[in-house]
Amino acid sequence: MSARRGEAWSHVLINAERALAVSSLGELVALLPDEHAVTEVLNEHLAQGSAVLVPEKGRWRLRYESSSVSAQAAFTLAKLVILDDGFARVKQCARCRQPFVDQTSARTGKRCAEHLRSPGENRRYP
Repeated sequence: MSARRGEAWSHVLINAERALAVSSLGELVALLPDEHAVTEVLNEHLAQGSAVLVPEKGRWRLRYESSSVSAQAAFTLAKLVILDDGFARVKQCARCRQPFVDQTSARTGKRCAEHLRSPGENRRYP
């Protein structure tokens, strides 16, 4: 994977995590593993805006324009699904049931960032 691809991938993962946190799309996780049901809901949100192809710094980018927060979040999640070839990274935390994006390389994460460590274990970072 090139450095440019790695940076873009990290950006997509971080934005997808934020999208789940700030929108009503967290409810999608409850529909998994039925990817068709999730896709229907995502498409309903995506229909609230439009995608536009724009030149940016000598490259072409697909920009999604919508005033709806949930539509913007749906576009971000759609990018993750396309780049990762499915919904395997979109999960629910085993402890709190909140949606999160699994950022482990093998897609084996079971907990959100808040519950990664045992309750009695000190956190390294505040």
